[in-house]
Amino acid sequence: MFNYSIKSPIKILIGLLLFYFNEYFSIMAVKKLESAVVFGSSNNQGNTYNIAHSIADKLKIKLYNLAVYNISNFDYTHQNKSDDFFPLITELIENYGTIIFVTPV
Repeated sequence: MFNYSIKSPIKILIGLLLFYFNEYFSIMAVKKLESAVVFGSSNNQGNTYNIAHSIADKLKIKLYNLAVYNISNFDYTHQNKSDDFFPLITELIENYGTIIFVTPV
């Protein structure tokens, strides 16, 4: 009777996210706030990466892949002063009004 095309759950999720973010970012563009996507996963070829990359591409915003940064564990003796955490978090806070974190469940 009805001809429905069946889409994968990932495609449906990406479509819903892009619709929501497109509406949200069109409002934010009026306010002149920049946005960024922060991707955190050990698998740079999985579904989570594909979603993060799709969001960043469609919305034309920067994608930060945490796998390329040297971020060490927190320690009380501050042995990690020279890692990439503080420069990265400073850049994110100073330059972006909206930060989208994308991680696997």
